[in-house]
Amino acid sequence: MVTDHQRLIRELTQIKNRFARWYAIYFPEYKKVFGDYEPQSSMLVLRKACTPERILEPGIAGINQIWRGAELRAVGIKRATALYETAKNSIGIKNGTNAAEYEMKLLLQGHDYKQAQYGR
Repeated sequence: MVTDHQRLIRELTQIKNRFARWYAIYFPEYKKVFGDYEPQSSMLVLRKACTPERILEPGIAGINQIWRGAELRAVGIKRATALYETAKNSIGIKNGTNAAEYEMKLLLQGHDYKQAQYGR
């Protein structure tokens, strides 16, 4: 039991490190808006629009609507504006965004799976 717990902790840490690597390459400024990727508001954005280019598509109102659709009250126009402006001025790599989106999809699936195993 302890070894399973330790393995899951190690695997969750590996996933967290892969998220950090992804951000460093494609959207380094993301953590200025969200300190961590794990809050529900952040996860919703990552599932819908993870790259700066995809965040710009729906605009501020669209980003806010993602949160409103999930009935999140802790985030709103102010955070959506910050995210939009950050995405607009991002220095992240712009090439290979399809691969970046696919990689994020896999990261999110791995995260969800490991969190379910861990019991969160």
